[in-house]
Amino acid sequence: MIKIEHPDLDKIAEKHMEACLLYVRPRLNFYIDLFKSLGYKVKVDRSVKSLCKYYGLLSDTTFLSLIDPFLRSGKKCKNKKYNIGINEVRSVLTSKQNSIMDDVNNLDKFKRLHDFFVEVQTNLHSIIKSTPHEINEIIKSEKYKLQKGKLYKEAIEKSFSYSTLTGGGFKLMDGTKWDNYALTLALDISVCPYCNRNWINTVENGVYKNKKGQPRRKVTNPQLDHFFSKSDFPLFRLSIYNLIPSCETCNARLKKDIEFDYEKQLHPYSNGYGANVRFSTEAKDLESFWGLSNNYSIQLDYYEESDVELLKKVESNHEIFEIDTIYKEHSDIISEVYLKRSISNEKYMEMMQKQFPDAKLTKKELYRLAFGNYYDEADFKRRPFAKLTKDIAKQLRLIKE
Repeated sequence: MIKIEHPDLDKIAEKHMEACLLYVRPRLNFYIDLFKSLGYKVKVDRSVKSLCKYYGLLSDTTFLSLIDPFLRSGKKCKNKKYNIGINEVRSVLTSKQNSIMDDVNNLDKFKRLHDFFVEVQTNLHSIIKSTPHEINEIIKSEKYKLQKGKLYKEAIEKSFSYSTLTGGGFKLMDGTKWDNYALTLALDISVCPYCNRNWINTVENGVYKNKKGQPRRKVTNPQLDHFFSKSDFPLFRLSIYNLIPSCETCNARLKKDIEFDYEKQLHPYSNGYGANVRFSTEAKDLESFWGLSNNYSIQLDYYEESDVELLKKVESNHEIFEIDTIYKEHSDIISEVYLKRSISNEKYMEMMQKQFPDAKLTKKELYRLAFGNYYDEADFKRRPFAKLTKDIAKQLRLIKE
């Protein structure tokens, strides 16, 4: 596990929030007025369609999508022009012919929905930009707890539409698009933080052109894992620190349906393995000791002053993502470091420096040339096995700090 870091992370979070707010707010406003009318029997002169246009100039298609959950049967519109009045919607919802009658058998349901959505709208900024710790505290406090049902689920999903983020995308105030590709490009992360093994580069526009001469779009992109389950905690389905760029192996095959807990697993925006947790290797035969074979054991070692709770999280992530098993399949990387020690008597970097005296290489530059990877933990996101490589080099005393 490596920590996701970026010098402009706050600016990226602000841009993500801007795009989400422009999309989510008008939808929440629509539902607030709808539930107010249905639950508190407040007369609203404007039609539902007018409400949509009033709150964010939503299109007819958007209007139909928002209102559809409440009109499973009965009349959906008047003269097929989507000009239903609020009172007409109320009459349909309270009709026994309505297929969702079981979910809306009294006005209290709509009152609770109204009050809930008002609370969400009031705290929308913090919901989208909450840190992992803050999200966890909100979940524990049950601040936004509401009895789940079809209306709640569909209204939340349509307001906080993750499929829109990964599909057509949102719009920023300047009109530019903000979607999953824009987000991962901004984060500038090339390797999965969960495994630090698989590339997760973002390529939005390809070179290949179709018969019409149009370049291929959305070529490749990391998957976005929801650390806090988007089905169990739908309000945080668009929260930037709940969207973890990750590889298909870690997200869809290893983590899969495992529900992460902030108290039990490492969160990439909060912690990585860090300096107090390091990979340790042992050659299982003489040839491997000299770097001429690939027979090694791999384990995690800890400094004595390491945080006990942190270590438990590390071990949990290590097991879930099968790090020991997977890393053993790449033992040739380990053998290369062992070989460099063997041929240099632990002075490989000094040898490299003597080869290029006029280059005046810094320690970081020299390390990168010597081991083909990055020295600083903040850069581990740029190349596979960055932490493993550095930990072994330190273990074999090829680098000294």
